[in-house]
Amino acid sequence: MLLETNRLILREFKLDDINDFFEIFGDHEVMRDIEPAFNLDQSLEFLKGFCIEREPKGAFAAVLKESNKLIGYVLFNSVD
Repeated sequence: MLLETNRLILREFKLDDINDFFEIFGDHEVMRDIEPAFNLDQSLEFLKGFCIEREPKGAFAAVLKESNKLIGYVLFNSVD
């Protein structure tokens, strides 16, 4: 899946996203109301298990076009 707007690209996650992913999930302020911030190993495990290997895909990477930087994710849920 690939969706593009003027500023964003929504695409499937890749292992190469780990540094930007960890920047988000390792941030204590971002994770304040969710759970403790992830360390690098936890971030990699979550990226692989939930964002890459999970079928059907539920999370997609939100990437800024101008910098190609991962800035977050979008969750989709199927509805019958």
